[in-house]
Amino acid sequence: MISGLRSSSKVVKSSLLACVFLSIFGEVMLSPFYPQFFQKVFHIDDLSYTGFYIFVCRLTVVLCSPLWGLLTRKFCVKRLLLIGQGGTAICTALLATASSAEQFVMLTVLLLLFKSSYMLVYPLLIEVAGPENKAPSAGSYHAVYHTAIIFSSIAGVGMINMANPLVLFYWVGVTDILQLLLCWFVLRGVTLKKKVEKQAVLHKDKGSRKYADKLPLIYLGITLLGFHLAVNMVRPYFTIFTGEYWQLSLTEQSILYFLPNAIAVFSFVLVQKMCAPQRLRATLMIGLSLLAVTLALQGIEGSIVSLIASRCMFGVFLILSQAALEVVVFSTSSSDKLHMNYSFIVSFQNIGQLLAPLLASAIVINSGYGSPFYVAAIICLFSLVFLWRVLLRQKQGWMNIVDNSRNTIKVDESGTIRQ
Repeated sequence: MISGLRSSSKVVKSSLLACVFLSIFGEVMLSPFYPQFFQKVFHIDDLSYTGFYIFVCRLTVVLCSPLWGLLTRKFCVKRLLLIGQGGTAICTALLATASSAEQFVMLTVLLLLFKSSYMLVYPLLIEVAGPENKAPSAGSYHAVYHTAIIFSSIAGVGMINMANPLVLFYWVGVTDILQLLLCWFVLRGVTLKKKVEKQAVLHKDKGSRKYADKLPLIYLGITLLGFHLAVNMVRPYFTIFTGEYWQLSLTEQSILYFLPNAIAVFSFVLVQKMCAPQRLRATLMIGLSLLAVTLALQGIEGSIVSLIASRCMFGVFLILSQAALEVVVFSTSSSDKLHMNYSFIVSFQNIGQLLAPLLASAIVINSGYGSPFYVAAIICLFSLVFLWRVLLRQKQGWMNIVDNSRNTIKVDESGTIRQ
């Protein structure tokens, strides 16, 4: 892949995972504490403002992500990623200068215009790993992803307690510069060979290719929309929920918030085994059904022990379900359309994340802080039913495409990417 440096694929994968960590760390630092942040910095007590802010963020990503995917058809992925990282670094630093909530929102929209390019990292990681390593690579990605959330949540507590929390955005901008330098160094000299092997299952005939390119992606997109709607609607007011009912401190609220992410990190080996092609069907069905159960359990205002237990189980089935769905996406995408297909799926994902805070706000205002967990469980079950009826029972044997696909880019010993 990196002909000039003769770097191994392991170096490239490690570097991309480092970028994942840094980007997630900066992105989710304030996620558990948006209500507290807007109250302290901009003196906004209205809880609905948190929902509005997250809505604007997600809408921006929904609109921008497909554009970056389309650009990969015309421009080098590496260059697009570097442009996105450079713009993100500048805009993140500008957030520290915001003097009003309105200015903060406008700068965030500009930031996300560039940061939407970061979704290119995940499919690039899958490309480097090769067709036989989709599940291990997905497991590595999510282990790093959830580790970043843990450290970011801890840092968020410190940020909220700062006299001027906005100053920390300067340092987050520095992490974006580090990502830019790292990607430039390990990805320089990248050349992608476009030779297409005839053995690729998805290219055997026009009918199977048309089916693989369109219907499965749409069905998967709808399933992921419901999945992310359910998972994300329980997050905006979680710390307030635990703080009011159990009278927990900010630090304790933060620990409970990222507890599922910690469990997800330790589930890394389980993901590698359960997301193998022959186990995908069972993993998807079991993972989504038990995810719905654990969501409902978290809404029960019982003992703190039961909440901790349900959060732990939630973390296991969260990473299993999401990784399995993403492995399916990567397995049914030809190498020349991997980035574009993933950006298409990300759009559905972000629509779910877009609607989540709005639905959560409406439910919390009318029914209390525990209610979003029950609604999320119902939505998760609807996603499960849709997946079963539309995807896993297709007469065309859709899951066979996943089992037999061999069309992902490979990296040879010299470091050159080949199809």
